[in-house]
Amino acid sequence: MNPLHRTSRGLRCPLPVSYLGTALLSRTATEGAPVVLVLLVLERTGDAWLGGFVVAAMTLPHVVTGPLTGHLRDHLGRPVAVTATAITITAAAIATLAAVIGHVPWPVVTVTALLAGAAVPLLLGGLSSMVGGLAPPEHQRAAHALDSATYNVAGVSGPALGAGITAYASAATGVISLAVLAAIGALTCTAIPQPGTRPSASSRGSMLDGFRFLWDVRELRTTTAATTLAHGGLGGLDVIAPLLAVHLGAQESAGGLFLSAFAAGAGVGSLAMALRWAKRVPPIPVVLGSLLLMASGLGLAALATSVPAATALFALAGFADGPLLATTLHVRTTASPPEARTQVFMVGASLKLTFAAAGSAIFGLAAGAGGQSLVLAVAFVVAASALPCVGRHRHPPSRGRDQSVSRPA
Repeated sequence: MNPLHRTSRGLRCPLPVSYLGTALLSRTATEGAPVVLVLLVLERTGDAWLGGFVVAAMTLPHVVTGPLTGHLRDHLGRPVAVTATAITITAAAIATLAAVIGHVPWPVVTVTALLAGAAVPLLLGGLSSMVGGLAPPEHQRAAHALDSATYNVAGVSGPALGAGITAYASAATGVISLAVLAAIGALTCTAIPQPGTRPSASSRGSMLDGFRFLWDVRELRTTTAATTLAHGGLGGLDVIAPLLAVHLGAQESAGGLFLSAFAAGAGVGSLAMALRWAKRVPPIPVVLGSLLLMASGLGLAALATSVPAATALFALAGFADGPLLATTLHVRTTASPPEARTQVFMVGASLKLTFAAAGSAIFGLAAGAGGQSLVLAVAFVVAASALPCVGRHRHPPSRGRDQSVSRPA
């Protein structure tokens, strides 16, 4: 059993400071990069389509490279070294994009963007899959709450930092600054202790194990189905939020305020799951309640009559997203065996990203329906995604990592 980690001030923490620093730095860089790269493309070429190509090229590889890089990390048996290398590759590719955009043909830019996004799954689900081996079992829920909060903080600080540097200096400086941030994250990653639970060479499975366990283990199947479906709606918020702002008589930029409120609320909700009482709540009811509260917040936001009211309701919806993510991460750790854990995390994250991208495209095509109608539609999708959880909390929980979990045939 791992002891609680201590900070420089002697405070006890369920995760090493090196892990939290790595997660914050690398995820902040990857969250801010798409925003600033689009600004750089527009600054140098004026071609909005190329900006879309760059962002798509950084995102689409996740579906394939997620399971692939997860399997590679397990096969090599050195999770910290592989993750540090992945962050270094990402940082170098982002910096290269700052040099080539506007100066080389677009196919070269697209290939560089593909490389920049190829290793990103290891910075997201890959890092999170290490939490189970870094935190004592009795503190893993609090550890996943802290880990999920790093996603929320990065979601706010990454775009804000990149856009701020761009406004003060230039888009190229913003991109390079984010690359430097990721490079520092690679350095802090080397200080992360080796996780206490690593699959042995004889127990490492195939790339399909993530899919198999997500389907065969009831808690994994339920939480993955619910959160993946929900992201089919949530993925459209980036497109819809500015439209709702216009509906309320404000500038499109006010949509950024809604999204920031959502992310800030999610951060608070994530940290709430670190409290002692949260350990006593079973995961499926948390997922069900979170989705219903989120749907209610978004539905009321669509009916709001002012920007402040809509902002507060987006914050409420975001607050529900915090426990949803923290619980999802916790279930992936406790309901999957060490030999398949990385795959479960990588496949689960890839499915969510795929549905989010599809939702963004669909809601973008439906933009003519107006912000109010589309936010109501997102609320409906989120509410409907709770259906896989209905009645599931009445059954005994599926076997977790401390119990025998047989490999699917």
